[in-house]
Amino acid sequence: MSKMVVPDGTAKIEIGDDEISMLTPREARNLGNLMVAEAVQYENIEMRHYVAILLSEVSGQVRKLSKQVRDLLIVGKQRKLL
Repeated sequence: MSKMVVPDGTAKIEIGDDEISMLTPREARNLGNLMVAEAVQYENIEMRHYVAILLSEVSGQVRKLSKQVRDLLIVGKQRKLL
């Protein structure tokens, strides 16, 4: 899908090689208002995807740090026994 704004302010909407519509600036704004819910939904999907990736990275770091702390505690206990 593509949208191209031509010099006279009209918007040309195409899907693939097919021209779907030529919209006046007012029509384009009205279409935009009608599509706001889809835009917000897309933003939410993308944000959840980003948060999932970030959470995975943080979880991996926490596991790594937990292992390092556990190893250090073991070494500390061993030194006390000596």
